[in-house]
Amino acid sequence: MNIEQKNTLFIVSLVLVVLLSVGVLAYFLVSDHVRNSVRGDLERAHKVFIEAQKTSFGNLVTIARSARAEPSLIAATLTGDIATVRGMLDDLYPRPGANFMAIYLDTGPGGMAAAGDKPHFTAPQVLNSKALVGLVKRLTRGDPLVYGNALLYDTLLQLVAMPIENPLGGRIGALLIGRQFTQADLDALHQLVQADMAIYSGNTVLLSTIPGLSGRFAGLGGGSTNGIVNFDFGGESYSARLLPVFNQVGSRDEAARVLLAVPHSRYWAPYRILGQNALFFSVLILMVAALLGIVVSRNTLTRPIQLLARATQAIASGDLTHKVKIRRRDELGQLTNSFNTMLNAL
Repeated sequence: MNIEQKNTLFIVSLVLVVLLSVGVLAYFLVSDHVRNSVRGDLERAHKVFIEAQKTSFGNLVTIARSARAEPSLIAATLTGDIATVRGMLDDLYPRPGANFMAIYLDTGPGGMAAAGDKPHFTAPQVLNSKALVGLVKRLTRGDPLVYGNALLYDTLLQLVAMPIENPLGGRIGALLIGRQFTQADLDALHQLVQADMAIYSGNTVLLSTIPGLSGRFAGLGGGSTNGIVNFDFGGESYSARLLPVFNQVGSRDEAARVLLAVPHSRYWAPYRILGQNALFFSVLILMVAALLGIVVSRNTLTRPIQLLARATQAIASGDLTHKVKIRRRDELGQLTNSFNTMLNAL
């Protein structure tokens, strides 16, 4: 490898080091920006989800108050006869916006009846479940309105409970109105929060906007950082926030969990394109650097040294009249002047 090649290699290596340094620095800056963007989007999705649930429960309260004000409901509840209440529910249900309706009489155990879109909604084990009975018990403590959720087999219900009051004063029962949270609701929320979503219980995925989502979700929250967990599915990496769905406000019993997730590819896609373009231009820069290295080395170093080499060869062959014609003001110019002075002295 001659001097020209070494000098060119040095220039190319120097440019390569600069490009690599810029690339590494850019990667860390972009990674930090992506992490902040993911955290910010998940936080925004969390807030939007909470506001959407407030609106949903607000609509449910309106439906419950409308049903509670029905004269037939009050009259049937006043009889204290569960058969009469059950017959009234058959006439009063269905109601727009509700998928479940139940009345619990204050007359004692067994005084309950229900109507719903699914047969198991009216089963005794459902009406006696901890989630539903817990809402009714909250009303007996004087709460005018109780919000809650219940997982009935594979169906998640959003529930509102309110007391049924005697027109003459006092309480005669409790009314529960429920709304099934469906895949259509999840898809609408998905568009609203701009994040993928899933509702799961244990390792069972109930609803999801991620096609075919399944996996071991039970221990997913164990490795969270700042409330954010990471997982891989279907060849995609996700960052997610887990939200508990409690049986009722103030309870720590969970009916299910909500997964808010954003795919990493959404954030990295523009930077990957930018990186591909940067790689192309980096190769182009290296080629230009190599070409400039060759030109500069040849004109400033290789050619003057070759002229000096030819002069020494001429002197060796006995030609003391040979002159080196290099006019420069650097070290090679000084060397040339000294060389010509030495020849004149000889």
